[in-house]
Amino acid sequence: MFHYFILGDLKVYNRIEKHSPGSILTHANDLVEILREERQRKPDAKCVLLKTDQGCDWSMKSLMTFYYLGRIWKDENLDVLVQTSYKPGHSRFNMVEHLWARLSAALAGVTLPAPDEDAEEEADKEACNFSLKCLDQHWNRLPGVQSKAVDCFDVPSPYDDKDEIYRILTKAGVREHQKDEKCKEVREFLEFLAEHSIVRHNQMEFYKHPVAAASMCNHCRENPPTSDVFYNLLEMSGGHIASPTPSDLMPGHYMTALDIYGSNSVGYRNPETVNAQLSGIDEELKKKNLIHQLCPYCTHFELRSKTAAERHMILFHMSERQRGIREKRKAKSQQQGWVCTTCKYQASSKHALSRHKKESGHVRVYKKRKTNDVDSDEMEMDEQ
Repeated sequence: MFHYFILGDLKVYNRIEKHSPGSILTHANDLVEILREERQRKPDAKCVLLKTDQGCDWSMKSLMTFYYLGRIWKDENLDVLVQTSYKPGHSRFNMVEHLWARLSAALAGVTLPAPDEDAEEEADKEACNFSLKCLDQHWNRLPGVQSKAVDCFDVPSPYDDKDEIYRILTKAGVREHQKDEKCKEVREFLEFLAEHSIVRHNQMEFYKHPVAAASMCNHCRENPPTSDVFYNLLEMSGGHIASPTPSDLMPGHYMTALDIYGSNSVGYRNPETVNAQLSGIDEELKKKNLIHQLCPYCTHFELRSKTAAERHMILFHMSERQRGIREKRKAKSQQQGWVCTTCKYQASSKHALSRHKKESGHVRVYKKRKTNDVDSDEMEMDEQ
């Protein structure tokens, strides 16, 4: 994982994939460590911008990325956390790609000690740690570079629940989400994040509510935002980070943030203009099949596929999903006539109608018919 400050050092975290594979959980742990170190130097820093690639570890399509970045935003009491990335095909502009050249040049002609493939696990981890320390020695010689080896024996901290969260977000069914306490806890946290986030194409934003609306949320009321200047800029753009806007003065280029927020002609001071622009962008993405739909309940949450939309409703809006299912069943029952003929009860399904008749006694009872005082094998049905 790379961490680069324009006015600070480049921080590199090295780990052995075999013993501590990289994932959004390991990146989140590294990021928490970096944030805590930097906030000792700048305690008032409450806004974080992450420029990441579109690899599987940082994929904005993954709910794991959304969940762990949301935990960092809440646990570290940040005002704003934004994850953004370049569009596919533009990775050559990514600063991480540029920094690799400098690090690779420092290893020209260097041979690092390789661990024995037949060694036992503990001995193999010790050999891997020695290789990482050798790598640190070469990279730490570079000015402005801080290389850190992640020990193969270390336990992930502060987050160490990737397997359980992955199961809940991707595999747990509706019944488990309704009964399991851990699933309910995760769902409640996702619902909380949905009220404080915006998920757009190649960009994810977590933010506290402005002071004027902080009374609606316990978290924002107890921890009000302190970044007044930044929140003033957000208010100019309708509460969103400004969308990329082509420059009229320099065709083929985009306007800078100073140009956007400092210009009245762009329309960013009018929230209606911003929302109209976002709607226009979403329509273009739908035409290109890059998104499936927008969540009708969230502030702005783009869903990439039908499967993602169904999973989103289970995790974020379970009550709305159940209400919609009941309404569909009721409409279907009205069409198919699942009605008790005795009390006119409107059932949601054929099975529900049968259960109602058994519980209420509105069932058909078979009685023997008597003919000339002799029992007949013929049966008749009477409905009570």
